[in-house]
Amino acid sequence: MTESSALGAPWTDAQQTLADGLVSVWVEHGRWPTYQWVDHFMRRAGLEPLATLASFPIIGSQQHNTRSYADVAYEWWGVAPSPDSTVRLTICGVAHQPHVPQCNVRVNLFLALLRTAAEVERDTDIDPVTVTPIALTSADLAKRIRTPLDRVNDLYDVVSDEPLQGVGGRGRAPDGSWRIDLDPGIRVYQEIRTVDDYLTSVRADLTPAPMPPPPRVLPSPVSLATALGYLDVTWQLHAGKRLQQEVTDLAGATALAFDVGNEDEFRSRCSALMDLTKNWNVPGLSGAGGGHPVERLAAYLDTKLAEDEVADARTALDVLDAVRRIRSGQQHAHKFHEAVEALNGLGISGPPFDWSTAWSTLRERVTVAVLDLRDAVSRLPR
Repeated sequence: MTESSALGAPWTDAQQTLADGLVSVWVEHGRWPTYQWVDHFMRRAGLEPLATLASFPIIGSQQHNTRSYADVAYEWWGVAPSPDSTVRLTICGVAHQPHVPQCNVRVNLFLALLRTAAEVERDTDIDPVTVTPIALTSADLAKRIRTPLDRVNDLYDVVSDEPLQGVGGRGRAPDGSWRIDLDPGIRVYQEIRTVDDYLTSVRADLTPAPMPPPPRVLPSPVSLATALGYLDVTWQLHAGKRLQQEVTDLAGATALAFDVGNEDEFRSRCSALMDLTKNWNVPGLSGAGGGHPVERLAAYLDTKLAEDEVADARTALDVLDAVRRIRSGQQHAHKFHEAVEALNGLGISGPPFDWSTAWSTLRERVTVAVLDLRDAVSRLPR
């Protein structure tokens, strides 16, 4: 993922609600709120906190050992942030709140810091025979931009959160004053005047060079399509008619055999798989209602198989139901947490998710589940 949607674009109502809540705490307390508070605040508003946090556009990639940037910063690498971790707006997020005076002050001070740091590095006289330390202190910055020291001291947390170029070591004293070491990379900010200028530098730094698409390679083991074919034939021997009524998306069904390279392809594979199961021809039972074909198949096998045989079939059907919940969570933000739980239940850790590994794991689990279903169906009378 290089950039989802557009960083700096207008927020959705849910995103704005979250940002307003974060800023209200920051303005009142001078600190950003904990995730525990955010979770409680968003649920009171009838909104899903994790889904809203994950919906903000991203520059870079939220995967292990990668760098990324968004309007909001939080512990995105776990199943859920720890209750005591903070959720905060980055400078780009703060700039989205121009109606709040403190936000405007914070943005302008940050931009002044970048320009001043670039000037300090550029204008420092370098000793020709020894290494010359180059640094910017909060006291020096306050003097240069004629701003109270306490306001400048507060910028340290911003510097720590932002993906700055040309900033090396840094440290903060007990009295709140700070120091950041500089290298020539800081000169990228010499002409910074607006947040859009800063965002342009972040994009250039975090967006990876385009890579050619990987070749489409078929896996060598028994494929998912083959397993589905076995199940279809075995059902036909029992019921006298095919389980798979039709294939409405031939391209999508064919793609199930191939690996994925990104989240969009993963979503597409899940949709194609669920489209196939949606067209299973499973009879309904009196009093059992309709429902999804996977649910009808579960009810059907419950009545036709011995109790010990039903357990294996149920386990296999649970895997298919997990895929249904994953697909639903991908399509509906308020069900995002269900998708995460279903993925984790299949042994796919995240968020964030390695989508290539996620699909390989899911496809393998579904293939085994379909083969187990085929074994269960083979025990039905013919």
